[in-house]
Amino acid sequence: MVSIKINKDNKDKFAINYLNEIPVAPDAEHYEMSRMQLGHWLMHTYVNRISIHKQEGDEQVDDSWNQSIIQTLPFFDLEIGRRALETIVERHDLLRTTYITVDGHPRQVGHPLEHFKDAIKAYKDDRHSDVVMTELEKESKRVVFDPIKGPLFYAKLVQAKNEYIFIIVLDHSITDEWSNGILREEIYEVYQAYRQNKPNPLQPLRIRYKDFTIWHNRLLRERAPEHFRQYWHRFTNELLPKTDLSTHFATLGTPESYRAGIKKQLLKCFQPMPPAHEELVYGNLAKLEFKESGAFQFGIGKQVYRGLKKRAIENDTSLFNVINFVIQCWIYRVTGSKDSVLGVNMVMRQNDDLTPMMGFMLNTVLVRNQVITEDTVNQNIQRITGENLDATELVYYSFERVLNDLDLPFENDCKIFVNMINKENSSKLMIKNFKPHHLDKKVWYSYFDLDFHVAEEKNGILIVWEYGKHIFTPEQVDQLYTAFMEVAEILAFQPTIPLEEAMTVRV
Repeated sequence: MVSIKINKDNKDKFAINYLNEIPVAPDAEHYEMSRMQLGHWLMHTYVNRISIHKQEGDEQVDDSWNQSIIQTLPFFDLEIGRRALETIVERHDLLRTTYITVDGHPRQVGHPLEHFKDAIKAYKDDRHSDVVMTELEKESKRVVFDPIKGPLFYAKLVQAKNEYIFIIVLDHSITDEWSNGILREEIYEVYQAYRQNKPNPLQPLRIRYKDFTIWHNRLLRERAPEHFRQYWHRFTNELLPKTDLSTHFATLGTPESYRAGIKKQLLKCFQPMPPAHEELVYGNLAKLEFKESGAFQFGIGKQVYRGLKKRAIENDTSLFNVINFVIQCWIYRVTGSKDSVLGVNMVMRQNDDLTPMMGFMLNTVLVRNQVITEDTVNQNIQRITGENLDATELVYYSFERVLNDLDLPFENDCKIFVNMINKENSSKLMIKNFKPHHLDKKVWYSYFDLDFHVAEEKNGILIVWEYGKHIFTPEQVDQLYTAFMEVAEILAFQPTIPLEEAMTVRV
């Protein structure tokens, strides 16, 4: 997940007014849903959520629908903790939200705190914390929240035999990783104040999530896709790269239209729905069907890691942009294609009003770049940094809308996904195992052909690939790993060599 703060002095290259003040909406009985809420409502309502976990032999709910915060503590006052949580639920309207249908249209509606007080439980359990923790974690994966009755979260404060346990589980439609961080910080801050008999220290929010929803939906209605076309076709008239990593290893057939691909998902994954709700799917859902994947983990060691960090510093950019360039050069090395498309998660919080607010404000942005083989590593990094900034200017433009408006079929376009979570130094770990190895202890599922999960740690970079088994074999993944590490080393230590010279060895 990438957060990029846009400089207000350089705003509106594509004339988006997301840095303007978001207006407060008048009170109403119900409000329109955000694009994120609508997508989750459609899945809640019409998708069979039960998936088979082969290694356990029983049915479990797919836990990607839920988000959990869980922590053990040596001491915790249950009653003060309950009060702190009630304060946070009162503060964030999304925690008091359910979904209804009005004249066939899905809407969100807010409720008073009293409606959800039973969602917060504080109690004692005489068992050892390890036993209680295991039970709570299993429950968090099995729970299915009811979007109509609510609540869309629950919290448990448990005094176990040897320590205290705090867990809050939320439906993914009301939270993301950024929001989870807000919850952690605010609960701690309020709890500490109440322990000292002080008042709530948090400043009131100027706007609520419903205000963001109305503002964002209006923005989407006003926005024309021409701005994205300018970005997408800035160096080529081709709708998609002629060759990419997936087509290099497997023939995927002739690309379908966006709507044809979604229609297939409707028939395969959705229960029957009214035509009006079926139309809501287009432009809101691009990816639904999971494909069985393998998983492969490896680390980038200290020396190469330092070299890549140096490339970022000397080019005034982020390690994330350098990693993206490594991936683009790796695709070129393996396939010969200078043109590549990556899907990247970016937060939609460039507006100051949105920074402290809970809510699913995350969008997958399509980043399309070309490597210029005549240029050096540093020259490419500088250029691509600017181009990636152009992509972030479009972060408020729904990923699904991009595919729909430009008729880009998801299965033939968004094949590589890169997720690099911003980690504070205090949360970074020491990598103990840099050796590449396949992770075979569980069944993995993925939307994309290849997912990059990247984490910058204290002594290197830890990467997990989730790769589609319908595209790649484990042996091919091993070969791809070798090529990836070679490219990373080239970019780390030889920044002045033209790419044409550096990328001469083909896999």
